[in-house]
Amino acid sequence: MTIDGKGTLYGTTDAGGDTIACYCGVVFELTKNSNGKWTENVLHSMAATDGGSPMGPVVFDGAGNLYAAAQSGGTFAQGTIFMLTPTSIGPWSETILHQFDYQYPDGKDGSSPYAGVIVRRGQVFGTTAGGGGPDDSGIVIRITP
Repeated sequence: MTIDGKGTLYGTTDAGGDTIACYCGVVFELTKNSNGKWTENVLHSMAATDGGSPMGPVVFDGAGNLYAAAQSGGTFAQGTIFMLTPTSIGPWSETILHQFDYQYPDGKDGSSPYAGVIVRRGQVFGTTAGGGGPDDSGIVIRITP
């Protein structure tokens, strides 16, 4: 979980969401009400095309964009790193920053990013559990704007 300056909690689930699409998980927020109870709001419901089973924590950049990794799904079914941007109403807008493709080229790209990401100076860093060449021991990735 991640908490913002207003006390709102943000997190992911590795399953749930739109059961028609794929039951691939959600990104959510929990807001505490004046009566002490929490209200859940789903910010984004994952689909097999944009990533599935987000498992690591979410992080924010200075502009309020939320970043996370999904350990499966995407075009190559190897996971994604994505960004959600708040909108004035409704679900947040999603941008896929990287789709892992273990086969490209020679298995050098990663697969299955189980951990979260970090954001520093506009760059996004993460790791994968698989891929990275013949030993299949994972990679460290840096995404730059």
